[in-house]
Amino acid sequence: MPFIMELLKQNKLKLISFLLFSFITSAVGVLTLVFINDYLLKNAQNIPIFYFIVLLLIFFISSTIVELGLSIFGQNFIFKMQRRVVKQILDTPLLRVAKVGKARILASLGSDVRNISFGLLRLPDFLQSSILILCTSVYLCYLSPQIFALCV
Repeated sequence: MPFIMELLKQNKLKLISFLLFSFITSAVGVLTLVFINDYLLKNAQNIPIFYFIVLLLIFFISSTIVELGLSIFGQNFIFKMQRRVVKQILDTPLLRVAKVGKARILASLGSDVRNISFGLLRLPDFLQSSILILCTSVYLCYLSPQIFALCV
């Protein structure tokens, strides 16, 4: 756990920028909903389709940037963690390794790294989805507080 906290402190600026870009992506997603609600559904004869396409492109580009950035960050995090664990095992005295057992060490290495890898690969989806749910909830509350209260 201290290693994770240390790594998070070292990458505080990256994490803040990922959160900011995720919020921007979610806001653009909500703006797309607002655009559909205000322009495409109400003004059927005069559709500003160019603006809608630009808004969709901005949404897809920003979500791709956030997804790639968080994936690269997660892969680097996993690599650093694996390197540190292997270094700790190599620095461990041979008698201690023999006492614990090589099979047990290898088994814990495989399952721990797999679980953390899976969690970090799902982190971008979780982060973007959570922020999108928050933004759409605010928009729903703006449209109809009664329906929002019913949903909550």
